[in-house]
Amino acid sequence: MWALSAVGCRRLGAVGSLAIVGGGWFAGKLPFHDPWGLWTDHGSATKAVAAAVAYVGLTVLVVAWWQYGKTASTARDTLVTLAWWTAPFLLAPPLYSADVYSYIAQGSMVVEGHDVYTLGPSALDPGGIGGDAAASVGNHWRDTPAPYGPLFLLISAAVAWATGGTIVPAVLAMRLVALASLALIALSLRRLAREHGRSESRALWLGALNPLLLIHVVGGVHNDGLMIGLMLSGFVLALRGKWIAGSALVGLAMMVKSPAAVSLLFIGVLVHSAATGPQWRRWAKGLLAPGLIACAVAGGATLVSGTGFGWLTTQGVAANIHTALSATSDLGLGLGELAHLLLGVDAEPVKSAVQTLG
Repeated sequence: MWALSAVGCRRLGAVGSLAIVGGGWFAGKLPFHDPWGLWTDHGSATKAVAAAVAYVGLTVLVVAWWQYGKTASTARDTLVTLAWWTAPFLLAPPLYSADVYSYIAQGSMVVEGHDVYTLGPSALDPGGIGGDAAASVGNHWRDTPAPYGPLFLLISAAVAWATGGTIVPAVLAMRLVALASLALIALSLRRLAREHGRSESRALWLGALNPLLLIHVVGGVHNDGLMIGLMLSGFVLALRGKWIAGSALVGLAMMVKSPAAVSLLFIGVLVHSAATGPQWRRWAKGLLAPGLIACAVAGGATLVSGTGFGWLTTQGVAANIHTALSATSDLGLGLGELAHLLLGVDAEPVKSAVQTLG
């Protein structure tokens, strides 16, 4: 069957992407107000039909990806397929997430001189730069400080300044950042596979062509893609013996989102393996050197950016927001309310304890 061939899967996945984007134009995370009139609400009935179309398209894309993994495709073929599947997302509104509006609003706050680590997007003037983006941020996040590093805030500020915070061009500019991140991920995956004598096509299939990455990074315009791209680039350099430069890139990845710091353990193993001398010195070098370099880069980036070290105190803001997508938050909330009803105790400590255990 044609759908089982590499070319057939490529076409089937492209159809899925088109359906996702087609539905997204009417049921995506549309802004509160679009002065251009492109991304506007067309009513609940239209939104319901469009959402169904988008989810059918998502199913088709997942099936196409799974079948593509069974074909004997080359790395070049997989990159062409990646281009086919990514192209429909270029002009789409944000899909499945409104986080990009927070990015634009926070960038606008930097342009306006607000402290993004103490104030939320609601601090922006509704009629000024970033006002429409701030109004489009989810209710939970409008008064939440930014948990992102200075590097990403500078990128967001550059986008807000260049576009005046106007919704459509600002979102599309952030998507260009996401596309650059995807390209960096794909390039790094090829080199990592080559370093280990593995199939470049299989690495690209699993790590770059994956619908989860396409939807989350390109469709949803999440900044995790930039963090991962910088982190993987650091791995490539570290595997080639350039662990100092690799650690520096991980430091930059931390200045997008701090969880990238965990990857320093991987570089530490490489440093320990290559080090010479007494065992204690090898362990000390592996455990401390990559972290010290990354922290120095992070500190330098913070000083250069001028946004301050507030990111050190805002890493836990997401834990203060309840989301139904967090199983531990749901369980903690349920047990807390049950304890309150049966025992008369405060529900919050029970919820916090369950979240911490989770």
